[in-house]
Amino acid sequence: GIVFTDEDKAEAFADSLELQCRTDMGDADDDHIELVEDFARDLRHTEPEPDEAPLRSASPAEIRQFIDKLK
Repeated sequence: GIVFTDEDKAEAFADSLELQCRTDMGDADDDHIELVEDFARDLRHTEPEPDEAPLRSASPAEIRQFIDKLK
C-alpha cells in the first residue's frame, strides 16, 4: 500500500528486500555446498609463507573461474 512516513517507507523497503533476497535451497547440491564451505574454511586457516607477497584482489572473472573449477 501507500506509505507516508519515513519509518513506514523504510519498513516497506525492508519488507520488499526480504522477499527478493531469500536463498532458494530447494535444488541445492549438498555435496557441492560442503565442498565450497570446506575450501573456504581451509583457505581462511592457511597461514601464508613468510616470503609470499600479499594477496591481490581477484576480478569477478577470476572468481567465476575458481567457482567453475569446484564443480
